[in-house]
Amino acid sequence: MTSAPYVGDLLSLRTADGQQWTLPDGERYALVYGGFGAPPTTFITNTQYRADAAVERGLMYETTELTVLFHQKTTSNRATYWRQRAALIDVLRWNRGGPLVLTLQREDGTRRAIEVYADPGATLPARDPSDDIWLIEESLSFIALRPVWYNPDATTVAGVLDVSGGLTFPITFPITFGGGARYNMPLQGYGGTYDSFPVITVNGPYNSIAFSSNAVAASFKMDVPIQAGEQRIINLNPQNRTILDSAGVNCIGDLADGFDLVHFKIVPAPYDPGSGQTMTALVKGRSNATAVSMTFNEQFIGI
Repeated sequence: MTSAPYVGDLLSLRTADGQQWTLPDGERYALVYGGFGAPPTTFITNTQYRADAAVERGLMYETTELTVLFHQKTTSNRATYWRQRAALIDVLRWNRGGPLVLTLQREDGTRRAIEVYADPGATLPARDPSDDIWLIEESLSFIALRPVWYNPDATTVAGVLDVSGGLTFPITFPITFGGGARYNMPLQGYGGTYDSFPVITVNGPYNSIAFSSNAVAASFKMDVPIQAGEQRIINLNPQNRTILDSAGVNCIGDLADGFDLVHFKIVPAPYDPGSGQTMTALVKGRSNATAVSMTFNEQFIGI
């Protein structure tokens, strides 16, 4: 377990419906916490004919348990004691519309967050009669179904227009200009230790748009035209991989054959090219209203 001093680290819990506790707050404290390191893994392997060992092909992270020793300042008022109990049970209950976001803010101001569920929540077992029976102190258990931490402060990279990117060499005459252009989205270094799956936003018009990266072999293309004022939002999160318009309508049918959304991502060192990662969108049929950007959170294997 790791000590969480009253001065320095801050822990916060935010519910899916917007309620937030930050510890310490003068009344409630996180005394110690644990399970914040690397999660357990299951390696995906196969064995070739007559091979003398299995070959690693990937891995899956297993559900991980995190614990926080919660302390509520004692009270001599019975009504306050029961109100404090009810508040703790309420903030941890599972039916608040989604997971809790547990965030650690370190003394240098950097923050790391993870999505968790309280399991089983605040059970508040009987205390020893020799203890302060007005005190609430319990080791709270949380499970992370996807045990990857992330920087809650998102980064947005706007596509930089390179009109020359629409030309194909060698040039065949006569030249036809169809508004083709390349939008480059360069990363100025990626500080995460795990893959990040960005959300890409495209404002029309375009006739087609093709995405590639200098860090991964995956690419994909959308060849259904959209008009000025229309938008496509491409979420590459493995838990919520979607292509939507601005009204939330499913547009997965815009994808051309041969797409690979699964492996299109931002990667950490050593896979990150020494020159930095750049995601590129090759757009046909653009206008001055066309824009491309991506938003991502750095991801971390433990903290």
